[in-house]
Amino acid sequence: MYNNKQIPDYELLAKYLAGEASVEEIQLVEDWINAGNQDEFVKIRSVWIASDSSSKVFDVDKALNNVNSKIFTAEDKNRRKIVALLMAAAAIVLGILIPTLLLNKTRVPESKILSFASQDSIAKIQMQDGSLLTLNADSKIEYSEDFNSNRQVKLSGEAYFEVEHIDNEHKFVVLAKDVEITVVGTKFNVKAIDESDIVEVSVTEGIVNVQQNNNSDYIELKANEKILVNTNTGEATKVNTTNPADIYWMTKKIIFNNSQISEVASALSSVYGVDVEISLINQDSLRLNASFENNSIDEVIKVIELTLDINIEKSGNTLTFKNAE
Repeated sequence: MYNNKQIPDYELLAKYLAGEASVEEIQLVEDWINAGNQDEFVKIRSVWIASDSSSKVFDVDKALNNVNSKIFTAEDKNRRKIVALLMAAAAIVLGILIPTLLLNKTRVPESKILSFASQDSIAKIQMQDGSLLTLNADSKIEYSEDFNSNRQVKLSGEAYFEVEHIDNEHKFVVLAKDVEITVVGTKFNVKAIDESDIVEVSVTEGIVNVQQNNNSDYIELKANEKILVNTNTGEATKVNTTNPADIYWMTKKIIFNNSQISEVASALSSVYGVDVEISLINQDSLRLNASFENNSIDEVIKVIELTLDINIEKSGNTLTFKNAE
């Protein structure tokens, strides 16, 4: 590196330009640059930035030895010209080899990223593989143009997925914030609102695996199971659910199938935006079987009261479940 008559250590310069050099290596490179090699370094850096090829293979040692040999035998009056030309040539070789020498992998042309947004209304999109996605209002997905070979969707907002099974090698993956949902073929809902730290995944059919990007473990969800992941704390809570409200935004239906009072309360809170307080003595023995479609909150309250023989008091935005007198 310090012999100005020789081509410098290109692997060390490569690490320096790639930001991968140690403190000691950075000092070595900068000492070499400051020893009267500023012009050579500028040429190398310029070719580094411009080069993006990785399809050719070169014998680096042989190339650099040839360059050094030519410099030693050149006349002094022509040495600077030869150095400049050969430095640029060697730098081109370096630029071509960097992806394989440093990254140890071949460059793959990036596929074009496509996006689809639902704006202010519910929208459906049929993917190339036959999967059907229903997006809630103000939701967006992004996916690769070569989706059939890269079945990955990035979601912002809420969507219901009806995934087509292809084979075990082409699993369908949904990215929602830092949560990854992997499926083979199933139906499930994902809610990942930008303003919330909570990602909700609920399964209506089949099986999905849910994991956070910083965690190698995954949680398996089956039909009628739901998970809430706090992307801020990493806490994940898995619960059983008959999904009465998770896809109300799409179906406009609430279906209670032998549902506990706690689940009824949670559904009403989610769909109608109310707070629910439970003051029932025998709530564990109560189960609700009922379905609603586009009903008002008052209509729902009346049916629940008659079916379970309880009283529901409504005060402002709060509902209170009480035993009938």
